[in-house]
Amino acid sequence: MPKVNKETVAYTNKKKYISEYNKKEYVNLSISISKSRESDIIGKLNSQPSRAAYIKKLIREDINKAC
Repeated sequence: MPKVNKETVAYTNKKKYISEYNKKEYVNLSISISKSRESDIIGKLNSQPSRAAYIKKLIREDINKAC
């Protein structure tokens, strides 16, 4: 059996904590975008400093427009 040092245990515990926290606090969403038919969307997303921030901004604008 390999010897386990304190750093390895601490790293494992920290990684487990972060993983559990992320599962509890966040939702991961995924979409498929066609490279051939939706290259304009891919180009626009890739030109953004933060894809997530850009998508969230658009959704919030849409929500506010509906109110």
